[in-house]
Amino acid sequence: MARKAKPFPEEFRLENFKVKGCMSQVWLVPKLDDGKLNYLCDSDAMIVKGTVTLVSDIYSGNTAQEILNNDKNLMEELDLGNILSMNRRNGAYNMLNMVKEHAKIFTGENV
Repeated sequence: MARKAKPFPEEFRLENFKVKGCMSQVWLVPKLDDGKLNYLCDSDAMIVKGTVTLVSDIYSGNTAQEILNNDKNLMEELDLGNILSMNRRNGAYNMLNMVKEHAKIFTGENV
């Protein structure tokens, strides 16, 4: 997954796009295109870059409301609890939460 990630523009390596609680640096940037959220992402660690690319690919192309209405637990569905170390699990959980927080902002819900 990390190898197939799209190039990440340097101008988005900003603190406000960083996923908090990750041991490595992770950026997750929402962009609204024709009513759909699309994500740019990157990390300085290959495994984490693969994880954030997976999260980005899953949620990109959905409206903010579709993201909020999605009640699937990707941590369980993708078995991330067993695949990733505890620290990387926490980071993946924070990535998923950040996607939901972005969706709330784009729908105007209170964050």
